[in-house]
Amino acid sequence: EVKDALRRNTEDAAARGIFGVPTFEAAGEQFWGADALGFVNAYLADATVLGNDEMRRIDALPVGAMRKGG
Repeated sequence: EVKDALRRNTEDAAARGIFGVPTFEAAGEQFWGADALGFVNAYLADATVLGNDEMRRIDALPVGAMRKGG
């Protein structure tokens, strides 16, 4: 039962694009890593923090690796 729950949770996380722990989700945005807590708090205080020029530049960078389904 526990293994089945772990398997379901892992599959659900992968389907949602989660690739590591801890991952925090706030208002549909994902933040990865324990060091991201400050960023999560900044986002919760002001969601426009993701819309500044530097964040748009970073978001436009090419993806270095992607998880393959299967």
